[in-house]
Amino acid sequence: MPPSGNDQACGGVGVKPSATVVAALGVCAAVGGLAVWWATRSRDPVPPPEPDTLTLRGHTSTVHALAFSPDGKTLASGSYDHTVRLWDTSTWKTTRSLAERAAVLSVAFSPDGRTLASCGPDDTVRLWDSVTGRETASLTGSACCVTELAFSPDGTTIASRSEGRIRLWDVPTRRNTVTFGGLTEYVARLAFSPDGRVIASGG
Repeated sequence: MPPSGNDQACGGVGVKPSATVVAALGVCAAVGGLAVWWATRSRDPVPPPEPDTLTLRGHTSTVHALAFSPDGKTLASGSYDHTVRLWDTSTWKTTRSLAERAAVLSVAFSPDGRTLASCGPDDTVRLWDSVTGRETASLTGSACCVTELAFSPDGTTIASRSEGRIRLWDVPTRRNTVTFGGLTEYVARLAFSPDGRVIASGG
């Protein structure tokens, strides 16, 4: 749980690969913030103290999505203000602000950390160079709002969820290779198995 001093509603959490830093979505109607707090490593025999906290400011609307890069050095946050912000986790300063065309509902880093994917209600998955902030590709063809993303372990496939369907995209060719339909329940999360052969969905 976030510390009692955090007055933002928590809409979700992201865990840094080092397992010592947790980022929580600060959800509010007018101004979006990220509440970040530290936790003691689980293997530390000393009882953990109250977490240290800080709030990252920069978004101007609700923050809905976040992801840490695989090396833990960058935190990506997506907001209803039509931007994705990249934060340096050593300084907690914004290094890039990526301009989207609509609200950002999900973000995901590729396994090598070089590519960031984002999506939202404009029916498009966008790929960004996480270092330069340049948009490198747009994956179009989804019939409706795209709400969730996941990279395969080898980084060659992206799974996206939109309106009762899960689409698999081949990253090198930018093509939709497989579409699974008939989903009757809302899908809030997608995840690949470690070998990339199975994808799970849940809500």
